[in-house]
Amino acid sequence: MIATRARATTSSSWATLKQLWQELAAAVAAHPAKPTRRRLNLAPDAPRDKTGRYHLHGIPSERIRSGPIWELGRRLLQYEHPDLVPTAAQLNKFRVSDECQWHRDEGNEGESAIAFFNDFAGGGLELEDGRVLADRKTWHRYDGCNTSHRVLPFPGQRDTFICLLYTSPSPRD
Repeated sequence: MIATRARATTSSSWATLKQLWQELAAAVAAHPAKPTRRRLNLAPDAPRDKTGRYHLHGIPSERIRSGPIWELGRRLLQYEHPDLVPTAAQLNKFRVSDECQWHRDEGNEGESAIAFFNDFAGGGLELEDGRVLADRKTWHRYDGCNTSHRVLPFPGQRDTFICLLYTSPSPRD
């Protein structure tokens, strides 16, 4: 897990940080994630069409590279972690854990930072090394390309905003 409060030290910066988390939570709740049938790695056991190239039913997982929700997520991540540069985001609104079975990420390289929203019980992101990421409104860093992971069972809807990262070199490098 990343130390998420590293930059917020004054009362005004705490207020800004709280407001940014509230704004991103509201934007995530209001944004309907476009379902995808192409992310076969998320649910390898899910039924597929007759070609085998697509899921029969869409999984609510949308790649985001622009727009208000992207700007809010990018701004919040960089407010807390100026050294992290997100290149894209993934908005997931899973309804059942089977929508995210054991898998490794494809189509992105490097680490990700995930934030959990809304009041679901359970539903943590379980990593193959035994860690479970689940705390709300904080950034958790993990390497989904090289570490298998899945969503644990939960009731209701589980919303997450995941920033795909590029870590800029430090000035000393």
